[in-house]
Amino acid sequence: MNAQRIEGAVALVTGANRGIGRALTEALLTRGVRKVYATARNPEALRALRDERLVALRLDVTDMDQIRAAGDAASDVERDVAFAILDGIEAGQEDIFPDPFAVEFGRQFESSPKASERQFAAMAAAMLSGSAA
Repeated sequence: MNAQRIEGAVALVTGANRGIGRALTEALLTRGVRKVYATARNPEALRALRDERLVALRLDVTDMDQIRAAGDAASDVERDVAFAILDGIEAGQEDIFPDPFAVEFGRQFESSPKASERQFAAMAAAMLSGSAA
């Protein structure tokens, strides 16, 4: 498996001020990214995420000028997963597996959905038992 390392990577997260975007931003920082561009309609909402690796950007995804500005500012982002997702959409794929883990999971799921279900149940159980320790 050719997994991409998070540590040392440069990432961009939209909607980083709350919800999944906030959780992804915090997780990326915890995992040791070199830099994370965190976007929000109001970048002031990102002040609580104090970290020298965080670059707050204004981004309303419905504003083309802001999209261009964010793209220009974050030109060093490393976006393999995003490209794979967009390639899949353009190819009309119903199921898109954008990284090596997802590709392997897709193969396993196609050959045996029940085996995939058991594997993920075992992984979830292991994670839960590990967090309780």
